[in-house]
Amino acid sequence: METSPNLIVMLTHNDFTVENAAEIFEECKKSEVKYWGMKEQGLPIDEMKRLCQHMNECGKTTILEVVAYTQEEGLAGAKTAVECGFDILMGTIFSDAINEYCATNGLKYMPFVGTVTERPSILSGNIDDIVNEAKRYVEKGVFGIDLLGYRYVGDVEALNEALVKNINAPVCIAGSIDTYTKLDSMKMLKPWAFTIGSAFFDNCFGDSIDQQIDNVCRHLKSTPAKRKKLFCEISPFTYAISLKKEILKRHIKNIISSETFASIISTDKLPTIVYQSHNDMIKRGPGIDPQHQLNKAENIRLACSNINGLIIKPGETFSFWKRVGKTSKRNGFTEGRVIVNGLLKAGLGGGLCNLANTINLLVLNSPMTITEIHHHSDALAPDPNGVRVPYSAGTSVNYNFIDYRFRNDTDQPVQLCTWCEGDFLCTELRTTQQFPCTYRIVEEGHHFHKEHDGNYYRISKIYRETINRDTSEITERKLIWNNHSRVMFDPNLIPKELIR
Repeated sequence: METSPNLIVMLTHNDFTVENAAEIFEECKKSEVKYWGMKEQGLPIDEMKRLCQHMNECGKTTILEVVAYTQEEGLAGAKTAVECGFDILMGTIFSDAINEYCATNGLKYMPFVGTVTERPSILSGNIDDIVNEAKRYVEKGVFGIDLLGYRYVGDVEALNEALVKNINAPVCIAGSIDTYTKLDSMKMLKPWAFTIGSAFFDNCFGDSIDQQIDNVCRHLKSTPAKRKKLFCEISPFTYAISLKKEILKRHIKNIISSETFASIISTDKLPTIVYQSHNDMIKRGPGIDPQHQLNKAENIRLACSNINGLIIKPGETFSFWKRVGKTSKRNGFTEGRVIVNGLLKAGLGGGLCNLANTINLLVLNSPMTITEIHHHSDALAPDPNGVRVPYSAGTSVNYNFIDYRFRNDTDQPVQLCTWCEGDFLCTELRTTQQFPCTYRIVEEGHHFHKEHDGNYYRISKIYRETINRDTSEITERKLIWNNHSRVMFDPNLIPKELIR
């Protein structure tokens, strides 16, 4: 009997373990998924150790994937894996010293192959060379191979097939597995395992993490041509029931949460502007419904009135839905454009993602800590006047379980001001005095690409740079979005020079 490849759930986003990894695992621990993993960065080692031990107690096989490109860093990662009690070490550039350490300490080792750089990682190299490299490592006794197949700059499918068919050891395919088409490729190829991390946090397979895990497991057991519809896909009625379930779960989670949510509104503005934005709410162009745009603007005006002047004290958390409230007709919301199961449709409260995204831009230009963010495609319409503004869209909210939240971890209050002037959305983040750093959003590698599923995707990497206000020195450069957004407008409108 043929078996499906193993799903490894990585509690990671953009190659870092998420802060609430323990909480997510607790919600999902009854899942049938056996393999669970983390990255070596993102959690303090004591928290990582506790979570790893808890996973082991729950009967899970635990994996630490280490993004390390030197022997010293790789050995440090291996020692962390042993100290925490992980079962498998994935990643690191192979070295005999790491291999020997793993063998001595009973740790299964699955190193990277090929030329791996950056973080999130990128894989390059000749396919034959990568296969031969993997064979050498297997001969040296490694448990298996960590193949960053969906981070490969060449022919992904050819590389994946070559490794799986020619390596007599477990092969785990990692990278951006974020569509059902790629899941079908895994089903056909049947590697030992594959990883999904960021795609779960970007809601590529559904809404909540546990729901997405179930969706992927169910899809792995189905045949591509006869995939059984999810309950939420059967009809609008069952979709509404699924929404109610997720809303109730978030209500319960909020009740038992120890977070302190910001609630004080002040009509007096704090004196110092941290960052401000002024943008047109109305999109115009082929295929854009003008009435939905007008309704979106009204929805944003209503939401702004519930947020404007909010003070977020040190230690407090801003929750988009705690302030905006339920998007119902009774509360004054109208039908705008929303994304449901990857399709643009009309829905109550449509357009509020625009406001959430604008708030996110304020926060990215401040020292606030984002604690919850979800993404949808940022390629909903052509760039206005052909001018690309990174992160001008893409933040997703849906009452109330897909929220946008940030926490004030500084020692001074901030104030969120949101209002509308005509068709323009105006926002400010204010505080009592200047913070020591400024921030800058930078995009690299922006282009469009037609993939094997027949769809075009916008692809880029978006970074946030932290700049010392006094010296103008860049003190940190962090990847905040490895953008891979399906184009949801007429692909004929994509500038030809941006298609690769």
